[in-house]
Amino acid sequence: SGEYEYDGDEHTVTGYDVEISNPLYTEEDFTFSGNASVSGTDAGSYDMELTAEDFENINANFSNVTFVIVYGQLVITPVEAEVVVTVVGNNHTDVYDGDPHMITGYEIVSISNELYTEADFTKPAQDAVVATATRTKNGTTTMTLNAADFENISANFANVTFDVTPGYQTITKRPFIITLTASKHYDGNTLALDYTVFDGIVPEGVTVDVATLETLANGDHLTAGHVETEAAEQGVYTCTDGAFNYVMDMAAIQTGFVIKNADGEDVNENYTPEFRVTLTIKEPAVEIECEAQSVTLKDCEDYINIAWLEAPELEYAEGVDPDQFTITPSTANGSTTIGLGENTVIWTVIDNVSGVEVATCQQTVTVNYPPCEPVEYQGHTYQVTRIGSQCWLAENLRNTSYDDNINEGGDIETYRLVNDDESTVNAYGYLYSWYSAVGVEEGNNDAVPTTFTDECNGEYIQGVCPEGWAVPSQADVNALRAAVEDDASMLKDFAPQYWLPGANGVNPNSGFNAHAGGHYNSAAGRFEGRLLYAYFWESDSQPGASQVISAVISYYCDNVQEIISSKADLRPVRCVRKVTPGM
Repeated sequence: SGEYEYDGDEHTVTGYDVEISNPLYTEEDFTFSGNASVSGTDAGSYDMELTAEDFENINANFSNVTFVIVYGQLVITPVEAEVVVTVVGNNHTDVYDGDPHMITGYEIVSISNELYTEADFTKPAQDAVVATATRTKNGTTTMTLNAADFENISANFANVTFDVTPGYQTITKRPFIITLTASKHYDGNTLALDYTVFDGIVPEGVTVDVATLETLANGDHLTAGHVETEAAEQGVYTCTDGAFNYVMDMAAIQTGFVIKNADGEDVNENYTPEFRVTLTIKEPAVEIECEAQSVTLKDCEDYINIAWLEAPELEYAEGVDPDQFTITPSTANGSTTIGLGENTVIWTVIDNVSGVEVATCQQTVTVNYPPCEPVEYQGHTYQVTRIGSQCWLAENLRNTSYDDNINEGGDIETYRLVNDDESTVNAYGYLYSWYSAVGVEEGNNDAVPTTFTDECNGEYIQGVCPEGWAVPSQADVNALRAAVEDDASMLKDFAPQYWLPGANGVNPNSGFNAHAGGHYNSAAGRFEGRLLYAYFWESDSQPGASQVISAVISYYCDNVQEIISSKADLRPVRCVRKVTPGM
């Protein structure tokens, strides 16, 4: 027999001992034909395979021999020292992608006794299920693996301990990057972008140079988010990192983003945001500078509509479409017109796309009447005066032929000097019949004078007047009256030689300088009213009428009067301007 501690080797016990009850009998008296040995490797007891039949008596001297067999035995005992089996579950780390991730299996990292092998213990009954860990969202899940899942099935080791470390399935946060460079021209408002800009919906007036959203897991989508400059002033506003709420440089705007999965669940925790946002409010798309301007009225006007003004020039930023903007004038009191003198006009530039006011300025607009300059006509220079909105000759006509566009420039048929005295021409000019004054055949009451049309003044009768001037109508005379508030003294020359004492005009006056030269009464055949009356023809007439109205400034009256006269009488002509030169 023999006893050994398990060492992984095969051990053998051989041979046997003999005890004989009769001393006369010796070992040579029998033979052995069996196998007197036993071998073993694993712990346990092994019996030698000896039987009585293996022995035979060969001594004839003994007839009654019995063989009593006591088997030999090999004993291999288990290893008593502690054996530590170190088991470590597998680990795996994945970036969040919205899908579940599973880790399975383990490794035998070490066994403290080299004689001990994996075959010496049983693994978990359901290895593929028990040694697993599944994780879908950010975080770590521990594998369901522990020492109780393992069992020593080897008799060779008496003291086996399983040191088990479970594995872990880890999901790390997915990088979430917003790269955005957006800009707009200054319009007095902040630059604000909602999450829809990342879906390609860009606010009007905003240029998005780069808009990148990466990289969301499959099925996840941005449902909220807002970024905005705090101020509306020009400048560059950049974004700093800071989870899903962040603060912009130059601003204090808390900006939130929300990401949800396909089931509508908030999955912000699974992302690590990185914001690279630059918002720029550039110079205004347009700039306006109002320089003072002067505007000249036409003679028929006493105000202008601000819509007629020439708008200030706009300076456009590079790449801006000028057709995108409208510039409109206004006044502080809401009036659409401005009158003589200095006026303030407000010019406003509107962005037609956004409807936002993007620029404004105030302009000083001086409204003037056009100058009433002297007129050179048929060898004589006539002085001209402005009275209200009208330009009048400051002296009576003295020409003896028509302008070329009236009666082909022919001679005037009926005219006379006052008292037929050549020396009176400077003071009173010529006296004309109404027919000659308007340029029709003498005595023809049905004749229609040639008319001209001015876009501002309408139709007028030039008659004996220079081109662009007219024999005044009754409406012209009424405008003259109104301009001097029907004060006849404002129309008279203040020099004493042209009126009877006490009837001359005031100084200063309107510059009309009426001289009381009287008229020629054709029916009576005499000159009348010198120093008492200053007449001048009006052009209005009824077809077939032999009489018309003429204006008269009288020694006896303080206002301007009108009287009915025969067309054949001879009276002075004062012309009023109808066509503003250069306009």
